[in-house]
Amino acid sequence: MSWRTDGRWTWTVSVAGERLAVGIAQSQDGAQDAAANAAERHARADGIIQLTMF
Repeated sequence: MSWRTDGRWTWTVSVAGERLAVGIAQSQDGAQDAAANAAERHARADGIIQLTMF
C-alpha cells in the first residue's frame, strides 16, 4: 500500500512478481481490507497464476 498526495491509498497484490489485483481506497484501513480480500479470492481459486513466459 502507498499513500497518494491526493489523500487516497493505492494497493497492489502480487505473487511471484505477477500483479493479481490493484485498487484505490479512501483510507488506509479500506486499502488494507481490499488487498486482503483480493488475496483471499486468489487463495480460494487454488492460488493458481499464469506466469509470463516471455
